[in-house]
Amino acid sequence: MRRFILGIAALVGIAASGSTASAQSNRTFIGDSGNGVGNSIGVSNVAGGGFYAPPVYGFGGVNRTTISNSGNGVGNSIGVSNVAGGYAGYPFGPGGYGVNVNVIANSGNGVGNSIGIRNSAGFGGAGMNINVIANSGNGVGNSIGIRNR
Repeated sequence: MRRFILGIAALVGIAASGSTASAQSNRTFIGDSGNGVGNSIGVSNVAGGGFYAPPVYGFGGVNRTTISNSGNGVGNSIGVSNVAGGYAGYPFGPGGYGVNVNVIANSGNGVGNSIGIRNSAGFGGAGMNINVIANSGNGVGNSIGIRNR
């Protein structure tokens, strides 16, 4: 019985160590921060998948960024840059795909604030970028820019 339990534990350990190469996930939450004058909030996440031989190719990772009630004031900036994508398969197969999810709520309100989001999901494959900006960027001279690839 002891051998059986040790064998199962070894298999679980091998499976767990191999699973981290298939996809990685980053989660970032910033709440009630960077409020005032001249502050900046910067988030940069990279989640990538592993390499697999045909017929299975890499799976991209997942980046989740939430910024809530932050960057309010004068001259503040909020910048989010996410890259999620797997590696290309062998020899010239399609790349994996990734998912970037950004939620910015009640942030960047004031005067002269900026909110910038830049996403890249997938290298040669299909990826997904989801951006939600709610009740943000309100004021005088504010700007919101989003670039998805």
